[in-house]
Amino acid sequence: MLLKNVLIDKRLRLCKNLPTGKLYIRRLWNPFIMKKKITIIGSVHDVGYRPFLLGIAESLEIERFFADNTYINGRQAVFTLIDSSEEKVNAFLEIVSSKFPENSQVEKVESEDYSGNVMKTENYYRYLTAMQLSKIATYGGKMLKKQDETTEAIKSVKEDTTAMLTKQDETIEAIKSVKEDTTMMLEKQDETIKAIKSVKEDTSAMLQKQDETIQTIKSVKEDTSAMLNKQDETIRAIKEEGEKNREAFKDHLASDIARIYEEIDEIKATLARVLEKVGA
Repeated sequence: MLLKNVLIDKRLRLCKNLPTGKLYIRRLWNPFIMKKKITIIGSVHDVGYRPFLLGIAESLEIERFFADNTYINGRQAVFTLIDSSEEKVNAFLEIVSSKFPENSQVEKVESEDYSGNVMKTENYYRYLTAMQLSKIATYGGKMLKKQDETTEAIKSVKEDTTAMLTKQDETIEAIKSVKEDTTMMLEKQDETIKAIKSVKEDTSAMLQKQDETIQTIKSVKEDTSAMLNKQDETIRAIKEEGEKNREAFKDHLASDIARIYEEIDEIKATLARVLEKVGA
């Protein structure tokens, strides 16, 4: 025990004037200390990856820890620095290589040795809290700005809604007016239908009368046809009688003419005798 204390005292004196004396004391006291830089690549931003890693580090009681977001060749990444015993570092590596935060998409996990300083885990906790509060404040400002824009948009929508309601009232009044006009049109249409029905009835009566007239005309036509037939028969009879009378007249006329010629001849003969007597 005494020898051990002497060795420690010597080691302390050796490291006392060095800037990183405390680190060298830890190395000398525990030669199995390991430092690693772990890089996680994929969709790993804004998914709570750093608090997730801090929770793993605290569960393993890792003494020194740091994590931050970065970009590697345009791709999202989270790099982590840990400084603890080899057992704890290996356990941390095993967990972060197999478990990931919800909504993250990890493409690959890389690790390499690291030789720089790493802040204490409790200090990183305060650092991360401050960063998260700053982020919340930034988001809060953006939210307030968005809220103002939303308020303005709501006001604009309200004005548009008021204008729409006014237009709707005007539309309702116009519809009422159209409804009244439609009612009057329907009343006129009813009157027109009644008038059409009356005309239809009159037309039906007229058609009936027309049918009766047609029947009368047909009857008259039949009578006329009969009359025309009788007239034709009468004309034929008259023609036949005329022909008979003409023949009889011709015969009588010829007889009369012959008698007249005979009388003329007698007169001539008488005159001739008279003349002979007078001349003698």
